[in-house]
Amino acid sequence: MPTEDDGLKVRAIVLRQAVTIFEALRALGREVEGEVTQQILCPNPQHPERRPSARVYEDSNHVHCFACGRTWDVVGLVATVRVCAFAEAVAWLEAAFGVGTADGLLMVEALADLPARVLVQCQGRNG
Repeated sequence: MPTEDDGLKVRAIVLRQAVTIFEALRALGREVEGEVTQQILCPNPQHPERRPSARVYEDSNHVHCFACGRTWDVVGLVATVRVCAFAEAVAWLEAAFGVGTADGLLMVEALADLPARVLVQCQGRNG
């Protein structure tokens, strides 16, 4: 039987597929310095800086900071910038982008875009 934690993991997977890193950055009020270089200030609040040391990778939908060595996907980025827990970051993204649950079930449209292997992984050990 799937647990609540399994449901949270599935919701995060759906968000990673549905929300681009650029959309998340804009929603968080972060700007990308150059269209070509795609550099930003490090999103880590414990890593203050004046010059961008992080790069946005559109193809793999993540941000990496070369100074502190951390990497974030959309959920991790929100959790870091908003200084919140994983579950709160998932809920914030769902609300901000209209991706989420209806009566506790994931929207069928969002699941339809996920590869079958991802859905099998999300079913957990009990699936």
